[in-house]
Amino acid sequence: MKNKIIIYGLYFLAIGFIFSGCEEKVVDKFDAAPSLYFYEGNWNLEGEDQKGEFSYSFFYVGSDVTQDTLWIDVRLNGFTSNEDRAINLIQINSGDSAAVAGKHYIGFDDPVMQEALVMPANEDAVLIPIIMKKTADMETNEFVLDFELVGNDYFVPGIIEHSTFSVTMTAMAVKPQGWDSYYDYAFGEWGQEKMRFLIEYVGYTDFSASLGSYDLYKYYNLKARAALEAYEAENGPIYESDGVTRVIFP
Repeated sequence: MKNKIIIYGLYFLAIGFIFSGCEEKVVDKFDAAPSLYFYEGNWNLEGEDQKGEFSYSFFYVGSDVTQDTLWIDVRLNGFTSNEDRAINLIQINSGDSAAVAGKHYIGFDDPVMQEALVMPANEDAVLIPIIMKKTADMETNEFVLDFELVGNDYFVPGIIEHSTFSVTMTAMAVKPQGWDSYYDYAFGEWGQEKMRFLIEYVGYTDFSASLGSYDLYKYYNLKARAALEAYEAENGPIYESDGVTRVIFP
C-alpha cells in the first residue's frame, strides 16, 4: 500500500511537471512576440507632451522654411534585440482633408523614411520622424495624416488604442493649445491676424509655455498695445479675415 502511494505521488508529480512545462512554453511564446506602441503622456523622449496627436503650422517658423520634422515617440512592448528592427507605418485616412504622401509629407515607403523607421538594437524606445512639406494649399487648409503601427517580420500588431497617431499640418495660424490658459489675459481673444501681429511686430514667437509671471504678462501686454498703437497711427486698424473683428489688446 505504501508503494502504491509513492507510485501515485510520483505519477501526479510528473503530470504537474508536464503542465508547468507547457505553461512555461506559452509564456516564452508570448514574450517572444514583441509589439510597438505610441507613447502617451507627459515628457516624451523629445521632452514634449504626447497624447495621440500633434498639430503643426509652418506659420510660426518663417516663410523660408519649406520642410520641417515632428518627432514621435515609439516604445517597445517586449524584449530588446541585438539587431536593428524595421518599424512599419501605414496611412489610414483618405479624402480631401487627408495629407498626401509625397506632397504634404515624405511617404513611409520613401528610402529616407525606411532608413529612419527602425527600433535600434538594444533599445526599447525611439523617436521616429514625420517629415512635412510646405505647400501652397496649406495657406488656406489643414491636412491630416492618420497613421498606424502595423505588424511585420519583427513585431506583431499592438493594442489598437496605442497603435494609431494623428498629425495635423498647415501653414495657417492655429490657436496654440494653451492660449486660454497662458495668453488670453495678456493678449485677449485669439485670432490669426493677431497672431501675425504678435510675431511680426511684438516679437513674441514662443507659444509653447506660460508667460511665467505677472510682470512678464504685463510687459508683453504693454508692448503689444504700444506696437498696435504705433501701427494703427500709420496704417489704420487691423481686422481678422472676417473684416469685422478688430485686432485689439486688453
